[in-house]
Amino acid sequence: MKKITLILTIFLALCLTVGAVSASDDWSFSFSSEESSDSNTNGGQVDYKDGELKIQGLDFKIPDGYKENSSAKKVGADAGKNFDGFKLSSAGFDKGNDFIDVKVIFGDEKMDKDSYTPPEGSQSKKIGGHDGYITQNDNGVTFDYIDDGKVVEIVAPSESVVSSIIG
Repeated sequence: MKKITLILTIFLALCLTVGAVSASDDWSFSFSSEESSDSNTNGGQVDYKDGELKIQGLDFKIPDGYKENSSAKKVGADAGKNFDGFKLSSAGFDKGNDFIDVKVIFGDEKMDKDSYTPPEGSQSKKIGGHDGYITQNDNGVTFDYIDDGKVVEIVAPSESVVSSIIG
């Protein structure tokens, strides 16, 4: 009788352990470096597969040669003091010394042109069918625009790369 109780106890402990591990958000069966997907309870969502990036339901195309930089990924993080009460999801990509950073700022409230203040020193510009604001910087350009009530910010080596990402 003691052996049966011991076996049942070990079996129950094993079932609980396997159940806890498989319910964990960290458990993953993805073995490809070209595919990643993250989401969290704050509503953040970032999916990347075969050059196609989706953040918060918005689609972007990452040009050939760029590799995902997993350390640059943020999912549902605090958007910072300029966007109090908003969240940020982003993904970064590297190609030699060039990099791309795609950010989407979202919240319960929808953003529009009246509630958004463009970056200082930016100029109005239409890229890929999106009216936004472009800023030149040491590493290339930053392009900001509003899409579906969310602020999109793309940092890229050039305006043509931005166009290929959102065009």
